[in-house]
Amino acid sequence: DYPGSLGTEANGINDSGQIVGWYIAQGGESGFEYNPADPTSPFTTITFAPATNGLIPYGLNNAGQLVGGYSDAPNSEHGFVSATGPFAYVTNTASDTVSMIDIPTSSPVTTIFMGSGAGPTGVAVSPDGKQLYVTNNHGNSVSVIDAATNAVLKTIPNIPSPLGVAFDQFGTQAYVVSGSTNKVFVIDTASQTVGPKVSVGSSPEGIAMALTTHGTYAFVTNSGSNSVSVITVGSNPTLFYTINNVGPGPSASAVAPNNSLVYVADSSGSSISAISVQPPYPITPITVGANPTGVAFTPDGSYAYVANSGSNSVSVI
Repeated sequence: DYPGSLGTEANGINDSGQIVGWYIAQGGESGFEYNPADPTSPFTTITFAPATNGLIPYGLNNAGQLVGGYSDAPNSEHGFVSATGPFAYVTNTASDTVSMIDIPTSSPVTTIFMGSGAGPTGVAVSPDGKQLYVTNNHGNSVSVIDAATNAVLKTIPNIPSPLGVAFDQFGTQAYVVSGSTNKVFVIDTASQTVGPKVSVGSSPEGIAMALTTHGTYAFVTNSGSNSVSVITVGSNPTLFYTINNVGPGPSASAVAPNNSLVYVADSSGSSISAISVQPPYPITPITVGANPTGVAFTPDGSYAYVANSGSNSVSVI
């Protein structure tokens, strides 16, 4: 049963493996998601502001979304469809917002305003899925967002021109690339304060984490020096190695799900630099479209998708 409820009913299991249903409490009816993999906080309430006079879920549709009805006034009832995720987050630099998109339906859910002049650029989801860290390139800050409520919990200041951001595997640290200082700022996520700063190459942009047999390393792309900096991740982060002679203008990066390779988009050329995560970091160039600026792997690692801004195309590797 939902804690404190007068009655609970499960409707089904969504595409994320969560039990979805509804419950009755003193304040009326609400929906819920139950995640059995999270013993500390398994329940998430599904409700929204217009449902001031009650909300009753009826079941799940074919997309795994909760559907039902709600009332916003006496004798005034409406239907609703709840996006239950998983979600993708897209930064919109020009509008100072972050878009939240329901992946199963490709439907926009909401937009989160980061503040006037923030210029959000990079975004990363914490390993437990509870928080987002958004780099505000124009605002020289990093915003911490509650993934359940989409509320901005805190804005961490004094990080010049932040671009890429990535969490360590435990979510205890966030590594933020500062493009104008040629450094990576390390944030302690418990205190949400900036700690060590690690010097890297010229004009760093992207960052990706790899778990290797020798520990966890952050791979930072340096577009100004055509190199990738390798940083040891932990309580004393340091520059471990510099990989030179990657393709021109390395920008976006992604680590294969099996942690064997880092794919780096060579934005000033027409290639992906596939780099082994093990020393001496051999590089294999892969030809793609013109000016690749984004790269991502499928969850099973079978394919990588590359966005080519110069040829208006997507390459599948």
